[in-house]
Amino acid sequence: MKNSPADPARQLARKAVNDLAAVRIGLEHITPLETVCIHIRQAVEKPLKAMLTSRRIDYPFTHDFW
Repeated sequence: MKNSPADPARQLARKAVNDLAAVRIGLEHITPLETVCIHIRQAVEKPLKAMLTSRRIDYPFTHDFW
């Protein structure tokens, strides 16, 4: 049985919640701001990707860190 589009969408949503938790922890423990900002960006980006995924809308992979 194939995974429905909701499964990856739910996974992305859960990961966004984890990113928010990382932001809270980072702010409480004076983590470098750069690290906190990465998690903030991910916490915003992942729900958007989850919505697109649930509607079967493709989006480009644009991260190129190296």
